[in-house]
Amino acid sequence: MPRNQESTTSSSSAIRFPERQSLPGSAGRNTPAIVAALQPHLVHLAEQKSEGGGKAVRVLELASGTGEHVAAFAQESGSTHRFVYQPTEADEWLCSQIALNASRARGNGNNENIILPPQILDLTDSKDWDKIRRTQQGSENGDEDDDKAAAPFDAIFAFNLLHITPFEVTHSIFQQLDPERAGSPPMLHQMHGFIAFYGAFKEHEYDELSEGNAKFDADIRSRNSSFGIRSVDSVRQVADLHGHRLAERIAMPSNNWILIFRPKR
Repeated sequence: MPRNQESTTSSSSAIRFPERQSLPGSAGRNTPAIVAALQPHLVHLAEQKSEGGGKAVRVLELASGTGEHVAAFAQESGSTHRFVYQPTEADEWLCSQIALNASRARGNGNNENIILPPQILDLTDSKDWDKIRRTQQGSENGDEDDDKAAAPFDAIFAFNLLHITPFEVTHSIFQQLDPERAGSPPMLHQMHGFIAFYGAFKEHEYDELSEGNAKFDADIRSRNSSFGIRSVDSVRQVADLHGHRLAERIAMPSNNWILIFRPKR
């Protein structure tokens, strides 16, 4: 999935979706701003949960790439509250890179925060989502700590994803997170949970893009014609169909945005 990735023959052949990879260094450039923007939201969640019994904040990251973002969050979260991060990716090679970055974060940062072993997740595969649900319920992680086995997730992150995947991926994410999805309890906490998407967006479908975003859009469409910068309107409409509302927008450097969606209540 879209993240900082070295262009080597061995790694490229092992990556399931090589056309979705970002240019080397891009994750490192945007990580500090993303962490700074979302950390207050995580701290607020932690304060809410501490009032209700002190459970750890549980975060699911979709398309974690090589794990740079999740490692940075784990190191930044500090020791006042506890956070448990569940990274995911679509293939074993990227999961191995996530595990490597997670081990470095554990060595350099606060050991109170936990990065669980990365899980395989093709975002359009219902069976993969069901495996995440089983892990979420504590049936696969084998850990006795209730903080690790609790459900549902308090936050779900997806960075540099929607523009570099077919739009069916956006549909699939919200379908899987639909509070009314038959046969399974909600994956996201319905009272305080949120979904955060980071990336380039335009307001309406036919809006003109800035010069920089127009070049970026042309580049990713040259890789796959189903890629492209999404409109806020189109993502909001899909979210609305599946029980979520656009709650907040955060302006980010380089004409990027964080869109925060919350369950309708």
